[in-house]
Amino acid sequence: NKLSEKKLNLQKQLEYAKIKTEELNSKLRETASKVAIVSTKFYALGKAITSTFSPMINSYKEIEKAQGDIASLGIDESGIAKITKAAKEMSSQFAGVSAPEFIKASYDIKSGISSLSAEGVAEFTKFAAMTASATKSSVEEMTKLFALGYGIFKNDNESDIEFGKRFSASIGKAVQAFRTDGSDLVQGLSNIGATAKAMGVSLAEELAIIGKAKDAFSSAAEAGTGYRAFLAGAVGAGEKLGLTFTDINGKLLPMATILEKIKDRFGDLDAQEMVELKEAFGSEEAIKIITALINKTEDLKKAKEELANASLEDVEAMALARNRGKEFELLQQRISNLAATFGKFLAPTINFASEKIGQFAKWLDEIANSNSFVKYLFYTVAGLGAFGVVVGSVGIALSALMTGLS
Repeated sequence: NKLSEKKLNLQKQLEYAKIKTEELNSKLRETASKVAIVSTKFYALGKAITSTFSPMINSYKEIEKAQGDIASLGIDESGIAKITKAAKEMSSQFAGVSAPEFIKASYDIKSGISSLSAEGVAEFTKFAAMTASATKSSVEEMTKLFALGYGIFKNDNESDIEFGKRFSASIGKAVQAFRTDGSDLVQGLSNIGATAKAMGVSLAEELAIIGKAKDAFSSAAEAGTGYRAFLAGAVGAGEKLGLTFTDINGKLLPMATILEKIKDRFGDLDAQEMVELKEAFGSEEAIKIITALINKTEDLKKAKEELANASLEDVEAMALARNRGKEFELLQQRISNLAATFGKFLAPTINFASEKIGQFAKWLDEIANSNSFVKYLFYTVAGLGAFGVVVGSVGIALSALMTGLS
């Protein structure tokens, strides 16, 4: 009897354990199902809100990446903020120059002119970007020209900002006066390099020569190459021709003066005199410059004077005039700037969520590659719930943030 009684009790205990196990399994399945439903809803909510705010985040991230470039040059957060402010102001005023492009362009300015402060970098980039817009050139081309021009044409008695204004005004006026564009003029000046400055030629005269001579060439770039050939042979040519092309300090006389001396010596050039000039200067390109300008000395003097007196206001007016027909592009730039401003506030939350979701994804990957995948199946389902909660919570937090901002 005692054995039967023990057997009966054991059977009852096993039946009770079976019932409890089934109840526990049922609850686990029910809990997993609820977690999955809630997770899906939170995930959908988070995804919808994240999609809504992604343009803002993307706009800010483009600016942030450009900021990373200039930060690598040692510009601190205060300086980056000043450059970014200038970038948004510029892109809100002139079409064709986005804020990220402006900040990226400031990298070339700072790397080319390392002595500039953050304020100086912002101002120089603004001058370059405005000049690019006014002259149908790219910001990248113009910033490189400004960096090059600084090393060649900056006078010791002027500040960095004064030079930037003068250089911008001169480039803008040259494009307007000679009906060329910034890209062509950039190449022309680049072809001459520092040779003219070393020989005492001013920026205004150099631009006047290129501008007035370009009609005899196919472009301002080729005119620059021709002028460089003229410079290379000028001193030696003067000695061979019995003429003086330099002043008492050994600097080259103004181009108009040299041309007038040649004209006084030869009059109207005939074929034989052209040969003599070519032998004196040593190249066909130099003779081409002479013949292009020898009857334009008064025009050359006038152009040089106008370029020397050019103002930054003229460049700004040119850039604003080129906004015509680009109103929608300008509107897009302004909206992008606004989106980037909101994105700056949202970025910390998104970055936090991305970090947590990234950690969770890594955890899932480790589980999936382990030998205990089945064992952790329930945890994975629960983890999906956590994923939904994280994303959903971020969405709710963003909604609250935007409500507060509004």
